[in-house]
Amino acid sequence: MFWDYENNTFISGNEINSWLDRINKKYKISSKKLHNHRLRHDRITQWKEAKMDIKAIQYLAGHVEGSSVTDIYIDVSPEFVFDELKKAV
Repeated sequence: MFWDYENNTFISGNEINSWLDRINKKYKISSKKLHNHRLRHDRITQWKEAKMDIKAIQYLAGHVEGSSVTDIYIDVSPEFVFDELKKAV
């Protein structure tokens, strides 16, 4: 959630997504469409790759402890995969 201090209200998800879309087009950050939900996936993935405890991740993400929803949010970056593969060699 983002807060609009001038108007003393939350900034809507649509406004955030529109802003992210304009930034992505201007700076070519990602070939994928950027949206606030993508940022959530990325952050949760980074926490998992940093070996943060799953209970801490669930708490920070606002998920109930033991929730399988957290697993859905976790992607795997290519860098992480290759770093893990090096451990097996």
